[in-house]
Amino acid sequence: MTELPSILTLAPPKDESKGKMQQRHKMEVRSLDLLIKKHIKENKKRKAEAKKETQEWIDILANKHSAEIGDIQSSIEPVEQEKIEAEPIELKEKSKEPKLSKAERKRRKKWAKEKALQDEIDAERHEQALRGGSMRTRENKDIFERLEKDGLSMRIVEVGSDGNCLFNAIVDQIHYLQGKGDTVQEFTALELRKLACDEIESDDTTFSSFYLADEKTKEEYLEEMRKESKWGGFAECIALSRVLKTKLIVHTAFSFPQILGEEFEGRTMHISFHQHWFASGAHYNSLRFLD
Repeated sequence: MTELPSILTLAPPKDESKGKMQQRHKMEVRSLDLLIKKHIKENKKRKAEAKKETQEWIDILANKHSAEIGDIQSSIEPVEQEKIEAEPIELKEKSKEPKLSKAERKRRKKWAKEKALQDEIDAERHEQALRGGSMRTRENKDIFERLEKDGLSMRIVEVGSDGNCLFNAIVDQIHYLQGKGDTVQEFTALELRKLACDEIESDDTTFSSFYLADEKTKEEYLEEMRKESKWGGFAECIALSRVLKTKLIVHTAFSFPQILGEEFEGRTMHISFHQHWFASGAHYNSLRFLD
């Protein structure tokens, strides 16, 4: 019998908040998705059995998450009441902590909502993938329908699938904006990768959940990500939006677009994320308006 992935057997962290749990659940779903693709690819001679095993993994993770959600919901109110009655001094001490700015509170609230939504999105993607059929066609159709619904007439510009697809997509967006008169600075894909890694390295608060979900230290995660062929993901999207001071909208099928860097005005980049562009795995492309 194939050994279960470690993310299915790890116990949840002690004293984990609901928001942190939702963030961890999202990353566990993404990690399992990658593990499933790898497992099926490595077991082509026993494909049917491998698919059955991965379905069991999905069920185990879904049950694990449901149980954790039930546990935390049932414990929130009594725990808070106990703290109020038994630890008034500690609560007073906590009140001395620096207050968050209005912008920071707004940003954290927005992220909490996005995390909860992403959990639902990832579950739907798994269900869609298990139904079979031409997922690439269905996925592209859904992306275009969502773009049209948002009043965006766009086309997909395919970029290279050399492990640098995210960075290649941003390079294409830079060239597109420059052609429209924007003064955005030009970078190569390799330069963008370095900028993203430097930003991740500087901010543990935002990015620690990403490398912990991969069961890596920050140093291990960045050592891999700095390699030219390493696939960039959502963490790198966040970092690129920051370093380029650009609103970045990631359009994807079966979900709402992810809008990053809303605080940056005057420039917007559009890219698309595909789970099924290639049989080998996920891929980013650039999106340009129809002229």
